[in-house]
Amino acid sequence: MNALRAKLMNTTYSLRFVKIPLVKGSTGDTYDELLLINLTPEEFSLDGLKEIYRLRREIETAYNILKNRMKFGRIQWHT
Repeated sequence: MNALRAKLMNTTYSLRFVKIPLVKGSTGDTYDELLLINLTPEEFSLDGLKEIYRLRREIETAYNILKNRMKFGRIQWHT
């Protein structure tokens, strides 16, 4: 594991900040979400990132409803 850690610590990473304007559904207020990503503009355009972020938020919202509002967090799951 130390070799992997050393390799990761000695690697240069290219990152970019992306500001995505969003609208709060309940109030209609606008705000900006700032993302730090390692995807280049060629890999994902701003519009593509907006769509991915929107889909991610939908998944998080659905999970929150299941876990907190429907109390699924109290159920013990076994496989």
